[in-house]
Amino acid sequence: MNGATVATDDHVILTPSIAQRYGIFMHTMPIDTNDFEILFDVSVSDGPSGSRDSGFALWFTTMNYTAEFSKVRDELQKGDNKKDWKNAFKAIDYSLLGQKSRFDGFGVVFTPKGASGDEHTVSIITNRNDRALSFDLDVPDRESSARVNLHGMDVPFRIGIRVRPDLIMVRYRDANRHWQELTAKKGVTVPSSGYIGFTSWSGDSLPTEKVSIVDMHVYNMDMRRPGETLMQEVVDELSDGGKIDWKELLTTDIGEDTFQQTLTLQKITDMLVNYIQTTQPEMAKMHSQLGKVTHHIVDLESRMKQLRKEIKAT
Repeated sequence: MNGATVATDDHVILTPSIAQRYGIFMHTMPIDTNDFEILFDVSVSDGPSGSRDSGFALWFTTMNYTAEFSKVRDELQKGDNKKDWKNAFKAIDYSLLGQKSRFDGFGVVFTPKGASGDEHTVSIITNRNDRALSFDLDVPDRESSARVNLHGMDVPFRIGIRVRPDLIMVRYRDANRHWQELTAKKGVTVPSSGYIGFTSWSGDSLPTEKVSIVDMHVYNMDMRRPGETLMQEVVDELSDGGKIDWKELLTTDIGEDTFQQTLTLQKITDMLVNYIQTTQPEMAKMHSQLGKVTHHIVDLESRMKQLRKEIKAT
């Protein structure tokens, strides 16, 4: 996370309803497949945005954004660009809502209609790192775009993105909990591995929208290989110190051999039990620490409000 993005107890605020703010929320590990599905819940409040150049996007690209972010930090320390995120991003060609104009992968981009309405245009843009895309000219992609009212529900809006090696399909769940297709792009070439994440730009002027990611799940639909390269400590936990070959469980065809099926299920059960027992204490500790941080932030906000009142009174 970087820019104006901040985590709370139960969601991530990608960008607040403040003008001239970038939001960055990127996965640090690659997804090692191009056959997967993403489900995420997004909440868009305030606004509607009055800036044509604002919006947010979900990306799947081969670039490790987190590793490359040092270039942004360096640019933010230079002359006229010092602490000016928009100029810093422009200088290093991160001109697509905080994403590079040249990338290998795809983005699902949500851009507001403007002050005239609550609708957003959702479109799919693709690139193979062979051309520089322009926000003004290439967003939205007219051939794969649709309109959706992200302000129209009292609960977070669920978006589904189904990705195959040659297809990207975007849908949403309506108020009746029925899935409706928004748009699709066929005949594409999706990289076999990439990094998932969000970027956003709140726009140059008020009013702006507050964009929050409330929930997110990624499902590997390729049953031939794991979807992520796991860190060694995680592999050790899953394998119970080498006792279980978890990769073999994914790749071995056990057919109709009931004994092998039972043995495999037992191995998977042991693997999951071991993983849960190992991670539960750490998860509880992390939640406790997040709760304390949130409490301190709320307390600080209250103190700042009181301080502002006292300053005005004097």
